[in-house]
Amino acid sequence: MRTLEEARNTLQISQEDIDFIIEGILRAGEPIVIIAYGSRARGEADEYSDYDILCLSALEGCELKEHSLAADGELWGLARDLDFLVLNVDEFRAGLKAGNEFACDVDRDGVVLYGTV
Repeated sequence: MRTLEEARNTLQISQEDIDFIIEGILRAGEPIVIIAYGSRARGEADEYSDYDILCLSALEGCELKEHSLAADGELWGLARDLDFLVLNVDEFRAGLKAGNEFACDVDRDGVVLYGTV
């Protein structure tokens, strides 16, 4: 994964929207990492591209679901379509070690907006 500084020239998300996303997710809970992935992170977005955002959390089960719903509500005012996903950080890391395609794509193309992996 790249840092926000490393991806400044390719990341197709405005600083205003990055701030809105981070602040909304922080209001909903305590994320470990917030990652942009997909076409906007790769610099390949077109006018129809949405924001793909992954939040990694230490929460599990029902608490994880509650955090996901709360964060989704906080992000409702974003001007762009948003594909938002909250996963347990340990499950994500296990998927990465196991070669899970989604986890590997995020690791390869993702941009860390908040926190550290």
